[in-house]
Amino acid sequence: MIKKRPHSRCHKGSFALILVAVIASRAGSQVADSPATGIDAQIRVIRHTPPASIAAYWTSLPERHPTLPGFRAPITDSSAALWPSHAPDDRSPAYMHRAARIVAERLAIDGLPLTLARVVEVVGLANLNRGEAEDADLLRRTGLPVDLLAYYPIPGASSVERYPIVGYVQQLLASGRSADELADTLRALPFEFRKSSPEFRATSESEDRDIALVRLQLPRGDYWRGIGDGSGLDVCRQLIEVLPDAQFLVSIEAVHVNSFLGFARLWLHESSSSTASGDARLTVIAEKLPVAEWAQDNGKMGILTSAADGTQRPATLAPRYANRGEEGTILVPGENLLLDGLRAAGHAVIQSPLLFQGGNVILATDPRTATRYLLIGEAEIYRNVALGLTRKQVSNAFAVEFDAGVEIEMFANSYHIDYEVSLRSVGGGLVAFVNDTTSAVAILLRTGARALRQTGLLDDTTSQTVDNKLAADDILDAANLLRAAVDRHAVRPGQYPESLAAHFSTSLVDPGVANFQHFLLAMDLATALQDTTFTPSNEAYREYLDVLRRRHAERAALRHTLESLGIKVVAVPSLAEGDRSLNYLNGIHARGKYLMPACGGLYADLDRAAVETFRREFGNQVEVIPVYCAESQRRYGALRCAAAAY
Repeated sequence: MIKKRPHSRCHKGSFALILVAVIASRAGSQVADSPATGIDAQIRVIRHTPPASIAAYWTSLPERHPTLPGFRAPITDSSAALWPSHAPDDRSPAYMHRAARIVAERLAIDGLPLTLARVVEVVGLANLNRGEAEDADLLRRTGLPVDLLAYYPIPGASSVERYPIVGYVQQLLASGRSADELADTLRALPFEFRKSSPEFRATSESEDRDIALVRLQLPRGDYWRGIGDGSGLDVCRQLIEVLPDAQFLVSIEAVHVNSFLGFARLWLHESSSSTASGDARLTVIAEKLPVAEWAQDNGKMGILTSAADGTQRPATLAPRYANRGEEGTILVPGENLLLDGLRAAGHAVIQSPLLFQGGNVILATDPRTATRYLLIGEAEIYRNVALGLTRKQVSNAFAVEFDAGVEIEMFANSYHIDYEVSLRSVGGGLVAFVNDTTSAVAILLRTGARALRQTGLLDDTTSQTVDNKLAADDILDAANLLRAAVDRHAVRPGQYPESLAAHFSTSLVDPGVANFQHFLLAMDLATALQDTTFTPSNEAYREYLDVLRRRHAERAALRHTLESLGIKVVAVPSLAEGDRSLNYLNGIHARGKYLMPACGGLYADLDRAAVETFRREFGNQVEVIPVYCAESQRRYGALRCAAAAY
């Protein structure tokens, strides 16, 4: 039966190259103390060695939702003790346990000022009033996001007070009123967010701009299957090839460095390019903890302009803490520690008090009006509502942090919104590219039918009928014919032999199981979208089809929203379906180029259809360059997810 199998790290198609890379990496390690020459002059390796206390702090933390809601990672603040990650222990007073429970249960409901009042009420005025720093430390240990208290201005407060609302609440409670009696007063307090750094400006991704730096994160130092598999290493290889003038900043776990360097030396030798400044083209940061592939999520690209002399340099805006997950915000220790590694490499990092994942945040500029649009997934709104802010306060804060004039909140159709829309300035206007699911389904069905016919699993008569149906846009009947043909080979309902999936593979780096799953998905989508009255008796299948239909309707609503803003919408044959995506929107716009995520292999026809759609819109002004990332897409990410372009 079909299931995802663990794969060997070494495959026939890549064994020789891996052997050469290992030899090269060993040779490089023998001359590590000698002056760098040749290709090695283009490579700089930095061993990130944070203070022992910081390393131990991150190593001790599990990958899970922080126990304390107000947790903030010590990324730009070297004192880890400032932000405890665990609830009060058995040695803490009973009032601290009660206060922590109030924060955990009421912060998102009551809001930050009222929850502060409830905490102060439980802790007792006698245990506070020890100075602002001491009071703030106590409140942090209850789980309050103390740093956000700085954005509530209190009239008449001293300019030296960082959190004047704390003293204000203490005064109100000292007057004899309870927290409940103060609720209306506290909810009416203004919230005035300020940019984390006035010198930082997040990059608008829709504009023609040269790419000077690409930041990547590699979870391993070799290919998953081989060249062309679209794994993290393969994406890195292709970007070095298609962006010959860019520098690369790569974070990778230390145990994988030598393997990666072996491959990198080969790529740099073949590219025969170097930076204009003579600096290293590739900077590799060796990290102590595992590194995930998704460089886009733990920081947003931007430019830091010095107020002193106006010089500019690439910089990253980091979230409150690097995280993953939608229904829960999961702290990922390695993703936070590597941000400190970026700083160690000389890359500027600014930390925001807001929680976000970069794949769910897109900035675009309308060239006609210079309006900066901030598209943001609804999950990012709720993450910050959970910190005690209102939806309006969250929206305003993001607009300020990202210098945006208009904020557009998007439904969670996909894990991240960069699977749903890509924006670029074209011909003096702003164009939004969105998924055309129906067109993609038709191409997948045609491709699947061809694979079945070539192996004799689909007779010529049925094959011709399927082709005729698809030519007439009768996708539903074509899908039903194909489903009947496939189900004849089922082991039991919904389960198929792996030998059937093997017919959907074109090479060692084009797995048949994954391609067959795409084909099954295409038939499900045809049923859901073309036969809206079909209600199967199986409850799970019925709910599954309902989800597909609801997401299709929400995508139509997204198009309407964009068009209402005067943004031209262009539909691209593309699928955004989690780990079964074949997505062409998750790419990178550069000057004169669109780096388009591609799949290759069996579904190359879908790649070509997407390329043709982009080319029709771009004309001769923009070259569409496919970057193969199929293996990354099977892990809920594609090109933009994996590469942050500065």
